Formats: sequence, C-alpha cells, structure tokens
Amino acid sequence: MPGFEAGAFRFVSCLAPERLALRPGKCVALFVAPVVTVRAPARAELGHLPEIERAAARLFAPYGLDGLYTQHVCTLAQLEAARAADRLRVVALDDGPPLGFALLVSLGPWAQLAELDVLPEFGGQGLGTRLLLEAIEWARARRPGLVLSTMRGPPWNAPFYAKHGFREVTKLDPSMRKIRAAEARLGFPMAERVVMQRLFP
Repeated sequence: MPGFEAGAFRFVSCLAPERLALRPGKCVALFVAPVVTVRAPARAELGHLPEIERAAARLFAPYGLDGLYTQHVCTLAQLEAARAADRLRVVALDDGPPLGFALLVSLGPWAQLAELDVLPEFGGQGLGTRLLLEAIEWARARRPGLVLSTMRGPPWNAPFYAKHGFREVTKLDPSMRKIRAAEARLGFPMAERVVMQRLFP
C-alpha cells in the first residue's frame, strides 16, 4: 500500500484511490497498532534498564518512597548475570528500545519476580501485563510457583498482581522471610508490604 509511516499512523497516498474505493483526490489515514514484543534484551540495552527503574520509582512520590526506590535500582552486574542465565525479559513496541523489564531469580523452591518496571509514560497500555505473563510462563516451566514482594496500596502493585492470580502469603517459609529481612535492612516500610504467590498446578 503506497504511503509512509509516522508514529502509529500510516498515511496513505492519494495516487491509488481505487485500491481503497476512494474518489480521486481523497486520502485516508489508517491506524496501525504497534506490535508489543517481549524478548531477551541485547547486551547493549542493559544500561538503559536502570533508567527505566528510576523513572518508574517516581510513581511512588505520592507515597514518599520515590527516593528509597531510586536508591536501590538493579546494578549492571545483576542485569548482566540475569541476562546470561536467561532470567531477564524486556518489552518493546515493534523493533524499538525497551520500555520495561522483568527480572526473575531463584528463591528456595520458588521463582521470584524480583523486579518489574515500565516507563510511566507507557503505563496503562498492557506492557506490564505482557511482562508479567511472560514471567509467569518462565516460572511455570521451572518451579512450582512464583513469589514476589510488593506494596499493598498502589494500584499497580498488590491489586495488579491479585488480578493475575497472586494471593497474599500469610505463612512465610524461610526463603520468603529472607525477602522480608532484606527489605527491612534497606529501609522499606514493612507494614505496607506484602508477599504474594501464584502456585502452578
């Protein structure tokens, strides 16, 4: 189809209106939805991921926690190790750069979703959901369940995970208690945090 791309729109030429049943001299703009891709990152993309995490941390400003989250972003060494072990996924639109990422680790018998972030300006478009679904399938192939620790209140935290089958863990096993202890040492408000789990049949 003759035309040119500009963002998410394809502007179609007026030179061949018969192909679109248009009268001569008429043009049309068709919306072309970008393709959401979840993939392993290229090594050259790893340096961009802490910036995504810092940007996502700003969402916690109303809770007074943006500074704390910004202090504890993933290191490049952690990301390189995760990429080498196939524990890191990014989400992008078409062939574009990463707009978010998910980091998984082993936690005793479980898989743990250690980090999931999306650039705030791309929030609400299903990118976080795509990353979470990929993380669930990654964990399902390897462990009996997926565990995470998150904030109770923000809608993109515990309520978001609850929509995808995660439930609060009331009786923590030793590996889950390690998560809580590590977060307490970093200064997180533990009364406002919750460990959640999704078990696989």
